[in-house]
Amino acid sequence: MSDIIVKQGALDKEGGSGIKRWQSRTFILTRTSFSWFKPEDLRAAQGTLELGEITDVKRQVGESNGRRNILTVSCARKLYRLAAESREEQAEWIAALHPST
Repeated sequence: MSDIIVKQGALDKEGGSGIKRWQSRTFILTRTSFSWFKPEDLRAAQGTLELGEITDVKRQVGESNGRRNILTVSCARKLYRLAAESREEQAEWIAALHPST
């Protein structure tokens, strides 16, 4: 990765197809993109969003399938649900990801 890392850390990501299972992923936010990786392999991104694709970032109230501290990342065609370890970590990710307007 040649871009400067703004924030990096573990979040649980809700799976997108079939049964909605939560999987632990390492997320890396740079000045231009937001990528996620399997924790054991930071060389190959499992997915990447360009920051310009993100239309909204919000805190989800309550819990889902036993997960708390959920944040939603919205794009034109998809909604990503991520769970942080703590409320503070959730707030940090939301602040770091919030699209500039």
